[in-house]
Amino acid sequence: MNEIEIIWLNENFEQGKPYDFILKNLHKNLINFIEVKSTLSTNRQLIPITFNELQYCCSLSDINEHFHIYRIYNTGQLNKVKLHIIENVEEKLRKHYLELFLLI
Repeated sequence: MNEIEIIWLNENFEQGKPYDFILKNLHKNLINFIEVKSTLSTNRQLIPITFNELQYCCSLSDINEHFHIYRIYNTGQLNKVKLHIIENVEEKLRKHYLELFLLI
């Protein structure tokens, strides 16, 4: 049985970290860092990413492979909510499975 510890960093107030949750698998000694991006839309593909989030996910360390984005669609509509998980953001950017855009 896998025991998971979930730490919600912003439960009481914004912590300023590049992720919202830490998920610890206590048996596998594995830690994942989760950034949650929500939208009221059904299919909005553009996701705002802060410099801090981008810098963290692309840092030169082993930890970046454990940075994931959870995209939640249709927030506020319980019967329509969808979750899309983007694992290992840095690798997907490097392999061109994801693209970054600048908005001016």
